[in-house]
Amino acid sequence: ALDRAEKAVGQSRDMLLKNQQAIYARLDAVTQRQEKIFSYIASYIDAKGKAGLFDDIKALYKNEKNKREKI
Repeated sequence: ALDRAEKAVGQSRDMLLKNQQAIYARLDAVTQRQEKIFSYIASYIDAKGKAGLFDDIKALYKNEKNKREKI
């Protein structure tokens, strides 16, 4: 019985490590995507200028708000 319990503990530990590695891989992928997005946003702000960016955001917000009101 002790051998079975030790085997079960070992299998559980292996499964936990496998799940942990999968979670870390997903977090790493998300972090890399965020870094790419932030660099894209930063380059866009540099090219557009803050005022232009905020004008675009305001226009987009108004368009989306109008779409929601029509529904």
